[in-house]
Amino acid sequence: MRAKNIIKWVVAGIVLSLLFILFQSMGGNPYFKWYFNSLYTIRSAVIQQGMLPDGRFEVHEIIDYQMRKPFRGLYREIPPSRYVEIDNVKLWTEGIETSSVEFIRKQSNGFEAQVWLVPQGSSERLDPARSPLIRLHVTYTARGVFENGPQVAQIFRQYWGGWDAPAGSVTGVFDFPDPVNITAVSLHPPRSNDSKRKSLHLLRIPSSTGNLRRGPVPR
Repeated sequence: MRAKNIIKWVVAGIVLSLLFILFQSMGGNPYFKWYFNSLYTIRSAVIQQGMLPDGRFEVHEIIDYQMRKPFRGLYREIPPSRYVEIDNVKLWTEGIETSSVEFIRKQSNGFEAQVWLVPQGSSERLDPARSPLIRLHVTYTARGVFENGPQVAQIFRQYWGGWDAPAGSVTGVFDFPDPVNITAVSLHPPRSNDSKRKSLHLLRIPSSTGNLRRGPVPR
């Protein structure tokens, strides 16, 4: 009788575990989606954004990938923006030489790019055990980040968000020229900051999340 009860409890535990996984998957839990679907984890990312005298920003993303499953390349998307325009887009990799860059979509307000690490269109896949770490560089110039109003000017910028994998750490760096005087900073999630070089360091960022920065500048 005791053995039967143990078996019942074991079976019940397995059923409940399977139901839990099913409900989490159907409910859109981002960690479950990442665990079963994503090819990679983001170990760290540094998003450098330097303001030019004319109000444009030069952006340099440095993203370190830890590959989890066989892969052919990396994918980067900047979703279409209502106000910000970008140009001079460049992508390249460290760790494995870039074979080619294919722009699936390239518009003035965003892009989708496939960075091929094998010949473009090839069915060959790389083994993550042999090439676990890859660094992706993305550079572009952004126009429209600086908003100049009648009484106050502000910088509104989402520097992280929309990824299908969690990130171990994210650092957003904003460099401003000397004439710019930042009077206040609003961050989501909140973080402390100081000096002309605003460095925002975030740890353990879940997938499908975003981080925003807003800084008023007096006219």
